[in-house]
Amino acid sequence: MRIIANVSLALAVVAPLPGQTRTEVERPGSVKILESPSGVRFALLGEAGERPAPTVLVFGGGMRAGLEDRSGTLCWILARHGFLSVALDSPCHGEDQRSGEPFGLAGWRDRLEKGEDFLAEFLKRTTSVLDYLIRKRITDPEWIVAYGSSRGGFLALHFAAVDPRIGTVVAFAPVTDLLALREFQGFRDKAAARSLDVMELAPKLAGRRLFVQMGHNDERVGGGHAIDFALRVMELSPYHMKPLQGIWSKDALKLVITPSESRNGHTTYDRVHHDAAEWILRGTGEGGN
Repeated sequence: MRIIANVSLALAVVAPLPGQTRTEVERPGSVKILESPSGVRFALLGEAGERPAPTVLVFGGGMRAGLEDRSGTLCWILARHGFLSVALDSPCHGEDQRSGEPFGLAGWRDRLEKGEDFLAEFLKRTTSVLDYLIRKRITDPEWIVAYGSSRGGFLALHFAAVDPRIGTVVAFAPVTDLLALREFQGFRDKAAARSLDVMELAPKLAGRRLFVQMGHNDERVGGGHAIDFALRVMELSPYHMKPLQGIWSKDALKLVITPSESRNGHTTYDRVHHDAAEWILRGTGEGGN
């Protein structure tokens, strides 16, 4: 792994403690399914109050799963601090999966092979929901987090790149290169896949608060490419001051590399949700985003 010698960056290598057990967090309340005036259905976790609330946009699979299973632990922790969490069905998941269409990442490939940009329509629908939440004074436009794990990390990074209202991005073991996925082995239109490479988003994400966690040998998504992406954002970030002068502002850019526990290395570590939540909350001292 290449290291940038003339910058101070928040790089952590985390090892599990002997006998460490998984930390359990109770889900706060039930998930509601709502619909925007434009007809886009979305899931909401948390209770809207009299004032606009900080909001996490959750990207992953089906809208309920993103808030109800363990991947929603980050949201459950942040709910204690007044955050709402919102999720839509991702491309080829839940109600977005079409009859006869492959599920999930295989569906992404199927749509790309047919010349369809599976991402553009999803990003448009997500924008419409966010516009609605802000217009109704449910979401605080100054404090919005995009969060996702694996394929959800890919979607979160892409959404943040097209919407400057997203000041904070959290991506656990994110997909960054579609061609690294087994579902895209033998995919012929490499130009179409490379056009969605997350590395191309680095200039647009420079200046955002970014937390990326990767297993040290993640073969499922091509962890080395994800690490290079995070370092590229660091290189381009305005937080990158003159050589040997200044430090990262409250670890605004954080790359955490952890020992992988599964055969293909595609894992997170036990406290990653807690660490990310604490990191997000430290950003409130900077006025949200």
